[in-house]
Amino acid sequence: MDGAGLQLLAVIQREAGKTGTWLRMTGQSKAVTETFELCNPGVVL
Repeated sequence: MDGAGLQLLAVIQREAGKTGTWLRMTGQSKAVTETFELCNPGVVL
């Protein structure tokens, strides 16, 4: 997970919210989960 990947997921999540669509991620590695928790605690993707 690098900054570009995190930024892309943030944009996708934002756009999904605008249309009332859910973004769900499954099967991510522990490193990816930790990155999300560090960057945006409390948000579940």
